[in-house]
Amino acid sequence: MTTGTDAGVVPEIYMDETTPPPRATPDDWIVRKGDAFMIDFVPVFCDDDEASEALALKNGERVPFGRLYTYPTATLTFGENGKWQCEPPAPNGAEQVMVEDDPETMSDSVAELVENADLDSDFSYTLHFYTWTDELWTFDAEAGKFTRGAA
Repeated sequence: MTTGTDAGVVPEIYMDETTPPPRATPDDWIVRKGDAFMIDFVPVFCDDDEASEALALKNGERVPFGRLYTYPTATLTFGENGKWQCEPPAPNGAEQVMVEDDPETMSDSVAELVENADLDSDFSYTLHFYTWTDELWTFDAEAGKFTRGAA
């Protein structure tokens, strides 16, 4: 079984087809605003209304994060009669795949991607493999950091 590389975490509020780059730990997402704490505001991924309430952190609050594991890339090529090849093959353990820089192609397997994505068989494509896992972290306002799990 191939093990993915831990690329870091993203708060669930930012998880969508396109997410901000992961940060190493949940604590790396904490910013202090006066006497209060909040999840770092990333303007491209949420609007000002979300920032005021959804990103504020309260003592004991449980905050879901997604942890990203990445795997080596592969090249997808097409041959005659629509046959395709992924080299190297999809790594064991990877749960999702997408064409580089094209989140609309996100799929659960290379076969599903080939079937559903609008790909031109005259080109080759770089595929990115990854897995997201769910984690729950509890905010400790006194320490100004997260602890793993529920309080």
